[in-house]
Amino acid sequence: MGGLLAPGADVVPGSSPRASLRRVALCAVSSLLTLVTLAVPRASAGPLLDKALAYSQNFQDFHSPAYGCSVEVHFASPTDPTIVSYDDQGDSTIWTGNYLAGESYRYAVTHDPQAKAFGLRAVNCLLAMEEVTGKPGFIARWVGPAVPPFLFGGCDGDCHLVTDGPYAGTFWLGNTSSDQYLGWWYGLSHAYDYLLDSPDDEPTRQRIGAAMGRVIDTLKNDGYQIVDPDGTVSTAGPDQHGQKIMAYIDITSHVVGEPYTSMIDQIYSENAFDYLFLTVYPITRWFQYYAFHLGYMAQHMLTKWEPNAFWESIDKQMLHDRLWTTTGNTQQVMFDYIDLAMGAIPLDAQLVADDEAALAAFPDAPKRRISPVQGPFTWDPFPQEMNQLVDFLNALFPTLGLPTFTNQALDPFPVDQRCVSGFRWQSPPYEVCGGDDPSLEYPGEDYVIAYWLGRYHGYLSDAD
Repeated sequence: MGGLLAPGADVVPGSSPRASLRRVALCAVSSLLTLVTLAVPRASAGPLLDKALAYSQNFQDFHSPAYGCSVEVHFASPTDPTIVSYDDQGDSTIWTGNYLAGESYRYAVTHDPQAKAFGLRAVNCLLAMEEVTGKPGFIARWVGPAVPPFLFGGCDGDCHLVTDGPYAGTFWLGNTSSDQYLGWWYGLSHAYDYLLDSPDDEPTRQRIGAAMGRVIDTLKNDGYQIVDPDGTVSTAGPDQHGQKIMAYIDITSHVVGEPYTSMIDQIYSENAFDYLFLTVYPITRWFQYYAFHLGYMAQHMLTKWEPNAFWESIDKQMLHDRLWTTTGNTQQVMFDYIDLAMGAIPLDAQLVADDEAALAAFPDAPKRRISPVQGPFTWDPFPQEMNQLVDFLNALFPTLGLPTFTNQALDPFPVDQRCVSGFRWQSPPYEVCGGDDPSLEYPGEDYVIAYWLGRYHGYLSDAD
């Protein structure tokens, strides 16, 4: 198991990655892979395309080791390429899914065999996330070798060692959250439609369909909650009601057919009220801004694979009213392209031009945690005023434990002054930067998904 041999796939249990030798070897292998797989002629590449290809290659070289699952990398220093540790494994499923969606769109646009090879590694990662846990239909946060630099010290709590079977010698992380499930579905649904186009892909398509069916069956049996194999309900956003389960059943019907097509009406009737009236992605720019990204993934899938024209019109309206009205005109490129492509907003030439400029201002690969210089700005008074109220209420009623609002700028920063983070589109454009770590490198799947989403829908060309 582990998929195609590709750069980044060389770490196995018992290995001991070594600094420059590993980087040199990876670069040599990935250069060879690039020469072999880039047999499809390309038109002259523009700078945005060059940046997308660089991020894809760097993802393979350093950010998808072992099973092809996304990680952040800590190097020994800003100039020393020794890999000290991997980080953010607990969010690997969501970021691998976004990366896979990007490579799937890339393959749909270019039919580049490199895109397919890279995408298949991510497919195998996401399928492993469900197969490794021992509970059919339960998705892990991460799976990888139980050795450094993947795992240091013991494995307890949400960490589970695998001692037998095809994944022996690995560990996986549980207490899985709703955002990881969204990423799993987001990646595999796009791969099924846009990446797996050959008769040779049929076994993988069958594996995807079977896994989707198991996840639907398990969620339904568990009352639309994420329940770990030990029977405990996840403490990290377990609820799968509303637009999430509605999107999942639509996709499974599309991929598998019966008996899931016949389940759509029942699942819609059980979840329509939640979707229409109770679904609140904490829609504020001051608190849990990352939920906008979760909302966009859910609404993108639901609208894209919605089989009913009546519900599709509702999906578009929800996309506009609950998401675009807050994120619009802030150059959050992935969000804008989803709104445009799904018909939530009309085509706007200025918006398209602004988003192209936003991608041009996106940091080049590799993306290290180094903050830009931010110009003069005005603090937003609202979170400061609200925090005074929160502090007063928490002091008056200590058991409340109300969370505070994030202090931020009143207006969005220019794109080239926005904080460098793991996934730009989930970070508020009003954020005031701090806490540099130039030894920490991010995968860059945020650029990959945004760029190729724009290319697929015609908002960018290869000359841009």
